Amino acid sequence: MTQDLNFQIEVDDFFSLLTPQEFLDGMNLGITFQNADGVVVGCNQVGASLLGRPRESIIGRLLTDLPWINEPFDYTFANGTNAPMLEDEAGSVAPKSRVLGITGAVDSVRWLMLSTFPVIVEGQRKGSMISYRDVTIQHLSEQSLELMTEINRLMIFSRSENDFLKSVCDAFVRVGGYVLARFDIAVNDEEHSVHSLCFAGPYGYVADALVTWSGDSPRGRGPIGRALLNNVAVQVDDLLNDDLAQPWHSLMEKFSLRSCVSIPLMLSDAHSALTVYASTTYAFPGRRFQRLQSMVHEIEFAASHVRSITATEIALNGTIAALSQMTETRDPYTAGHQASVGSLGEEIARQMGFDPTMCDLIRQSGELHDVGKIAVPVEILTRPGRLTSIEFDLIKTHPIVGADILAKANLPWPIVDVALQHHERIDGSGYPFGLKGDDVIMPARIVGVADVVEAMTQHRPYRSALGSDVALAEIQRGSGEQYDSDVAAACMEVFENGFAFQSGTNSSKS
Repeated sequence: MTQDLNFQIEVDDFFSLLTPQEFLDGMNLGITFQNADGVVVGCNQVGASLLGRPRESIIGRLLTDLPWINEPFDYTFANGTNAPMLEDEAGSVAPKSRVLGITGAVDSVRWLMLSTFPVIVEGQRKGSMISYRDVTIQHLSEQSLELMTEINRLMIFSRSENDFLKSVCDAFVRVGGYVLARFDIAVNDEEHSVHSLCFAGPYGYVADALVTWSGDSPRGRGPIGRALLNNVAVQVDDLLNDDLAQPWHSLMEKFSLRSCVSIPLMLSDAHSALTVYASTTYAFPGRRFQRLQSMVHEIEFAASHVRSITATEIALNGTIAALSQMTETRDPYTAGHQASVGSLGEEIARQMGFDPTMCDLIRQSGELHDVGKIAVPVEILTRPGRLTSIEFDLIKTHPIVGADILAKANLPWPIVDVALQHHERIDGSGYPFGLKGDDVIMPARIVGVADVVEAMTQHRPYRSALGSDVALAEIQRGSGEQYDSDVAAACMEVFENGFAFQSGTNSSKS
């Protein structure tokens, strides 16, 4: 006990040698104290350093007067009435944390984790203490990760290379917080022109800032021209003080472009560059610049992948069209039937909330669902009278024949399964296998409903067109029994929203 008491006396003696300010300055955590009005009444040395200002310029003013940048990644300067809230909600005694950016002496950005702690004296709030921790490295890593995640998502869902590149530009502005992002291509002409592929940000700058990739022209010595000419990444930390950017200074001032990077890449075997502009100088420190270069390599690969997928889809659509036409040329009464089923199936899938890729696959499945009828004799397909049981049994084999044909083409799921199951019904009354419930895949349920509706609205050798009212009444009658109730409801909604088959089909009321 005596030893503990002596230790406590030594500690008290040690702290008695320090003033409160000396104690705070010895901490490796930034600290400021605010009174109840939000005015800074104290600041330690680390706090002043992290805020990028002398201590005397911080004390006596509101923290919200400093040039903060809102999180996440919003590079709009906040001041006055639109300043970020640094205090807790009124009456709250719980600490509150958030990340904010603040500009330094050279207009660069430092990201800080701010934690606000209320100062309570005798049950009343007298002010608050805010601690500051530099999280710039972690913040930039998270920003790069979020941006890269978005680019990977775009690679999966983009329908063409141009759509992908435009969406990447949008992501740099929306997710990355940059002012302008653009893809440009070097044109092999006498003027060494630069053609803008796509961009996101101020149109006025892209339209008016003439750029070339000629080293002999002042307009070819900017970041884009040098990146394209020399095939090297170019970084400019302060555009308005860069002599090589002088031809565009007035436009850069107008559109708040203060720093940029331009990174070369190959797009469709053409020399191209991605250029990203920020509203602050020194916005691309070493780590961020390196991450952007790595990101561009991923974008180059992703663009090539999307281009290959697009070419494959074009070939697939050509194959589907050929197979569909081959089937329908044998039966003039059902010409256009498969395309119409695919169109309605796609709309039903969209109404049910399927993603665009699956909606497209369901359309393609509908366009090929009857390909097996190629094995059915023409005289049976076109006979105006009632079929015999043997003839009908022959027609009932077309799902199996169709699935066998399509399986050899290595087509994506669910095209083969839809061809096999589009006449199955969830109550087991369908064919060829009498499948029930969940054994019938959802795309086949959708195409099955679309097939019934389309067939009933069309003229057949053995009957006149029945019209969409009769067709929809049939779907509603069998909802939950033969037909999936969600599919049936979506089909009704599609027609209520104005769906109609293309010309050549009969969607008349009856």
